[in-house]
Amino acid sequence: NKQYTKETFEELREKIIEDMKKRGEYGEFFPAHISTFGYNETAAQEQFPLTREEAEKEGFKWEECPRGTYGKENVHWNSVPENIDPKTAIFACIECKKNYRVIPAEMSFYQRLGVPLPRLCPDCRHARRIARRGPNRLWERGCSCVSSEHGHSGRCENTFLANVNPEKNEILYCESCYQKEVV
Repeated sequence: NKQYTKETFEELREKIIEDMKKRGEYGEFFPAHISTFGYNETAAQEQFPLTREEAEKEGFKWEECPRGTYGKENVHWNSVPENIDPKTAIFACIECKKNYRVIPAEMSFYQRLGVPLPRLCPDCRHARRIARRGPNRLWERGCSCVSSEHGHSGRCENTFLANVNPEKNEILYCESCYQKEVV
């Protein structure tokens, strides 16, 4: 770092901004090529999935080696002791085989609620949560309400955007019918 006077700083700042505008960089986020992570390791892959080829075409890196530790577990699921020490217990995920720990606060939470320890690592649990969400897309849908008590005769004609695919044929209410039905 170098200390500048206010006037020198302002001049230098204007030159940098002008140069960045010429290159089309000003106001843009950092370029993909300086990221230290592969696209497939980021939350972007969850929201906007790309193949390796697509990601590399866009200038993103791709990580081939899965991160994590494997084969170091010291507690096996067929013989979990009653009084387990969360500070030393290392588990293996039943899905991806990655090792993980259950931190003391998490262990206390499970014991307090009387629920079993998770057999999936945090990454696999997160992947399952993401998979259960609706798709990252909106379709125009119509209200499924047919109750005349909601101020319409026959089917409600309200339309709205929802992330539920029309092929699923699920029951969806517009805000007005939902409020009248539930509240």
